[in-house]
Amino acid sequence: MVSPGVRIAWDLLRARRAGPDGIADRQRARLQQLVAHARATSPFYREHLRALHATDWGLADIPPVNKSELMADFDNWVTDPRFARERVMSFLSSSAAVGTPLDGALIATSSGVTGQPGVFVHDEFAVAVCQAMIVVRGYLAWLRWPQISGFLRHGVREAAIVGTGGHFAGVSWLERARQRAPWVSRVISVHSAQSPIAALVRELTTVDPTALVGYTSVLRLLADEQIAGRLAIHPLIAATSGETATDGDRALLARAFDCPIKETYACSEALFFGFGCDQRWLHVSADWVIVEPVQADGSPTPPGVFSDSVLLTNLANRTAPLLRYQLGDSVMRRADRCPCGNPLPAFRVAGRRDDTLVMHDATGQPVAISPVAFGLLAEAVPGVRNWQIVQVDRTTLTVRVSADKTAAPTESQEAIAEAFREHLMSVLRAHGVGNVTLMIQAAQLRPDAKNGKFRHVYAL
Repeated sequence: MVSPGVRIAWDLLRARRAGPDGIADRQRARLQQLVAHARATSPFYREHLRALHATDWGLADIPPVNKSELMADFDNWVTDPRFARERVMSFLSSSAAVGTPLDGALIATSSGVTGQPGVFVHDEFAVAVCQAMIVVRGYLAWLRWPQISGFLRHGVREAAIVGTGGHFAGVSWLERARQRAPWVSRVISVHSAQSPIAALVRELTTVDPTALVGYTSVLRLLADEQIAGRLAIHPLIAATSGETATDGDRALLARAFDCPIKETYACSEALFFGFGCDQRWLHVSADWVIVEPVQADGSPTPPGVFSDSVLLTNLANRTAPLLRYQLGDSVMRRADRCPCGNPLPAFRVAGRRDDTLVMHDATGQPVAISPVAFGLLAEAVPGVRNWQIVQVDRTTLTVRVSADKTAAPTESQEAIAEAFREHLMSVLRAHGVGNVTLMIQAAQLRPDAKNGKFRHVYAL
């Protein structure tokens, strides 16, 4: 019997050969099936889609949804009662359970860049679709003979640098794969993006990876270490994820590591669904994920223009359906077909891009800290809704902290800000800059008016 993963992979190959029309046909049929399923099995969507005509409707007729709505009505949103909020939250409370399937599903949390963390349930079929896309539209499309022959000579050793310390999508995905197949643990090593760069240098020197994957800001710092001679690794391919990669980023990484630099598009809501090509465009798997660039008023953004936001529809996930979900990214769709020949729609993403801080330690030496190092601050301190770090000089930071009074109604905003300061200092000490002065401000922060997300770190 052919496994579901093989059937999905075969269909991905057939979809590419079928061209734009074949991809559109698949998208249309899967959207109809998802809407019918959501209406039948999700009380939230039954009410949300009440005004939608039974058969005569288009994508634009579906009212958008946002994270706050889904999280507030979680039990009515999910279509399988096994994933009731209380049970899912109990599962998430265990750090030992990261990556462990819950009744076959992958549970992932977002880091709350819109001011509110999210919890997303990816059923077994949705995970299988993502796995097939990574293989077929990622590595099989990226690898050329120099990389293949290099892997055959030197072995496959992938170093993945991801956010750790929670059930985040990247680390949960990797740990799930490592738990299900022992051979994966032998070829993929997981490294914390929150670690000091010196610690990552030591770890990667030991591994000497032939494939390198991680946050753009962390890979940039590692590229600086490689150029300076403090790191000496020999990847055959490297891929950025989680943060916007500019042409300058790619040029720096290519110079440092002397290998092809690729890019992925992923999020907690749909995992990996976009893969970069040689023309530096991201191709979105439109047969399984719909990406709609929209203006602030919800109208479509024309090709060639960066959008104010994005509406995301995940056609693979029926357990926690996402129909025109407000993702918040700013993207630009290419007007014509990409010269690389890929028939999937091509996008550029102006996503999350916080600054890398360069501080001075007690001896006056510069210390670079990736913004990812601060990623768990809100989760570590109860009552924090959001935060911003603004660099004043090489030894001084202004820190703005916004309290969530519904999460900690008995705590004063000043007390929450002080607890945040203590935790931030522990992060800075771990990176060797415990001499930094913090100026704490209790403040109500507002997201970026354009994309609804917070920029957390501002450097000089």
